[in-house]
Amino acid sequence: MNENLIPPRDPPLKIEPFFDYNGYQVVRGEFFAHKQEPSVTFYNGRISFNNACVRKMPDITHVEIMVSRTEKKLLVRPGNEDEKDSIRWCNERNNARTISCSI
Repeated sequence: MNENLIPPRDPPLKIEPFFDYNGYQVVRGEFFAHKQEPSVTFYNGRISFNNACVRKMPDITHVEIMVSRTEKKLLVRPGNEDEKDSIRWCNERNNARTISCSI
């Protein structure tokens, strides 16, 4: 057998005999995003919606994104391909896509 094809083994974990859990809290699972819940991600000049968002509006391919400065809320409403501020938020297979945006 060729020894170059065998991946190296990870070093064994070092287990501390005692760990002080004081000052730590368990984070409730409801604070983490779940795949079946709609979510929006803003990152480095891009915005992306997950597939759960697209499934909430299954026949919609274009949306308008609106922002309320006073309430600090984001609104996504269905749009038409012909409207100037409408953007395509899913691909041909109705999967969410990442949208590049400038400031």
